[in-house]
Amino acid sequence: MDNLIGKTLDGLYTIQELIGAGGMANVYKAVVSAPGGPVPEGTVVAVKVLRQELMHDADLVRRFKNESKAISLLNHPNIVKVYDVSVSENLQYIVMECVEGMTLREYLNERGGKITSRETVHFIAQILRALDHAHRNGVVHRDIKPQNIMLLDNGQLRMMDFGIARISRAENQIQNGKKAMGSVHYISPEQAKGEETDPKSDIYSVGVMMYEMLSGRLPFDADDMVEVARKQIRDTPKPLAELAPDVPLGLVQITERAMAKLPVNRYSSAAEMLGALDAYVQDPSVTFQYQYVKEEPEKVVNDPMPQKRSIRRPPEKPAANPARPKARAKKKKRSAFMPVLLGITFFTFVLMQLPADDTVDMMYKASGAVSETVKAAARAELGLDRPLLVRYLDWLLAVCSGDMGRSYISGTPVTALFVAKLQPTLYLTALALLLTACISVPLGIVAALRHNRCCDHLIRCCAFLGNSLPGFFIALLLLYCFALKLNFFTVLGGSGFGGLLLPALALAIPMSAKYIRHIRSNILEEINRDYVAGALVRGIPKATVFRRFILRSLGSTLITLFSLSVGSLLGGTAIIEMIFMIDGIGKMAMDAILMRDYPVVQAYVVWTALIFTCVNLVTDLLLHQLEPQARQFTKGGGW
Repeated sequence: MDNLIGKTLDGLYTIQELIGAGGMANVYKAVVSAPGGPVPEGTVVAVKVLRQELMHDADLVRRFKNESKAISLLNHPNIVKVYDVSVSENLQYIVMECVEGMTLREYLNERGGKITSRETVHFIAQILRALDHAHRNGVVHRDIKPQNIMLLDNGQLRMMDFGIARISRAENQIQNGKKAMGSVHYISPEQAKGEETDPKSDIYSVGVMMYEMLSGRLPFDADDMVEVARKQIRDTPKPLAELAPDVPLGLVQITERAMAKLPVNRYSSAAEMLGALDAYVQDPSVTFQYQYVKEEPEKVVNDPMPQKRSIRRPPEKPAANPARPKARAKKKKRSAFMPVLLGITFFTFVLMQLPADDTVDMMYKASGAVSETVKAAARAELGLDRPLLVRYLDWLLAVCSGDMGRSYISGTPVTALFVAKLQPTLYLTALALLLTACISVPLGIVAALRHNRCCDHLIRCCAFLGNSLPGFFIALLLLYCFALKLNFFTVLGGSGFGGLLLPALALAIPMSAKYIRHIRSNILEEINRDYVAGALVRGIPKATVFRRFILRSLGSTLITLFSLSVGSLLGGTAIIEMIFMIDGIGKMAMDAILMRDYPVVQAYVVWTALIFTCVNLVTDLLLHQLEPQARQFTKGGGW
């Protein structure tokens, strides 16, 4: 998405720089560059753009639209303001207030993870006010954590990232209620189970944050995310009074009640919890009729009342819903296939035709001294004496009819020459792709499944080595070992499988080194998603989850990687073909460049661009057909 930098969205928002990247969207710093927008011209804003590679993921698009819908309903000083929303087929983004500061996570890390009781109350009170406003407008955040809260220089907090927020409406409750979401260290037990969530789930996450701020440690932690989810469901945290004996008892009780396993034993609302905090602020010695117990479903603790008089916070009146910005109309998507090809052909032709004198001089170099009259006649015969644009149009019309001219050196028709040389290169490309798949996919999967083990370290070291070595060096090393020393292959390549195996391996090794890292990272990212943790908690075997869902999600990544490799291989086999003496289009292009045989070079560039563009078009169609469906849990443990 970095290609958005410098562009202007909808003629209003000029992207300046990338300021944040998440699993679902990237956040850019932008400036309002034209009048007529929701804020004055020159205002600095933050633009949250859904990742382009996720545009076809129905589940993520739904979550992004939910965020747009959710935060457009909210208007509160402790919630990041939303100025504009644009949802279209090509681009989906949210324009928000640009908040300068640090995340609450960064602030806690700077202070060793633990802060004072006074600071904790100050921060939690602001969070509760924001949640009270959101809950009154039917919005449940479901991902409360320090990373999603910005801290301004004046001590004010701003909540953000309602990416998995749910609108509490009938049409969404059934559809979304069976999916575990949120960050596993802060999610409520009902979220970990994949059950229905409500505002009390946010209350639990706030309690976890209070526990962390006061004690300097999380209530539940483990190396395995699934184990953390299990602990959220079944385990009792270590008493806060033991970890932080200096914390007043009233504050401990507020924290523990917010973290009650059963939703009915928590505060009924953010306003009620805020009232308890107000009571503590008025009298730090206040205590509440609540004690954290290991709860069973039949044990319900009555609403606690402070032993001393507390000041009840009057309920906040629901704010009027701000006018929801309309999604801007987008122009109908047009194919860029032909404009791209025309641009490539024109650019290539201009570069090849500018040094016209060099072409003629090259043709007569071996003949010794040639008069200028002869050279002029040669230029006239080749059409080099006509205007550049006229020459280009004539050449383009000839190309459309299948005639790419004749070689300046041999006089052979370029099309026939290219077709004759194309077959070895295509065989080499196909074999290199096959070897890359056979090497990178298994090793990438093994490295991910053996994360941070000896096998993983070994594979990553080999991948780093393969990625560091130049392709020509790998080719020479393979020749030396397998052709000269072991005599498994001939030194010079051939058209058969044996003659193409070494050059294909020389191409496959550096590509495999890069793809191993991509595949490993993709699998690890997918394994750490919340739906995987929820599935494992429900007892679905790891092998089933990995086979049916994680490997399936890897398909789009592999298609993208290998489609890009086709173009790089078709254009990057020249050096390998020269080393192994393979008579393909790469070697043909190198010879043509050295001899300044410009018609051959032009044909090479145009054909390569045509093949690359067609491959990308086919890839887009395949990715569209492989659009992932939303994963949903069922009571029986299915999906």
